[in-house]
Amino acid sequence: MKKSAFTLTEVLITLTLIGVVMAMVIPVVRSSVTDTSGLQYKKSYTDFQNAVDMAAEDPESVSLGYDPVTYFVGVTPENLCKMITNQITTLGSLNCAADSSDIKTKNPSFQQINGVSYWNVGGTGTVSFKNDVGNNCTTESYSKSCTRTVWIDIDSTQKGKNNHGKDQFRLLLRYDGKVMLGNPSSDNWDVEETAIKDSTF
Repeated sequence: MKKSAFTLTEVLITLTLIGVVMAMVIPVVRSSVTDTSGLQYKKSYTDFQNAVDMAAEDPESVSLGYDPVTYFVGVTPENLCKMITNQITTLGSLNCAADSSDIKTKNPSFQQINGVSYWNVGGTGTVSFKNDVGNNCTTESYSKSCTRTVWIDIDSTQKGKNNHGKDQFRLLLRYDGKVMLGNPSSDNWDVEETAIKDSTF
């Protein structure tokens, strides 16, 4: 008599073999897939640093409070935001005058044309940076008065669940225009000038 179907044993053996192969293949595939969040974070970091560098070279920035000697010390948050948005292509309206330090709000300081949103670039404060006691902000200084925390959301506020270290990250902007990375895996700052590793965090 000719067999017309698989036996239960044959089906179970086949499923077991498929499961074993999948268990071996999935980790390899997963490790080879590019971390798009990491890549977008790197690009946002580079875009922001380039915008700050261009703002420092833009003659219009002097009229907004930039000083080639003291850098961005004394520049108002609103003017800092204007200086930076003068250098990049933004999407929608600017929110430079409003306090947008809380990333949970739906009103970032500005949004790039690629969908990346930035918070806490602008605001209502009188200055973005202040000298430390004794006017000694230096390139080694990471105190709060000499730095500014900038939040970014790499896929805008409207797409999916927002998670720190997944699609929301911090940048640290120093008074002299140096942009440093926030450690996405903790609430502590990584203020060393560490290169962004590949695309994983």
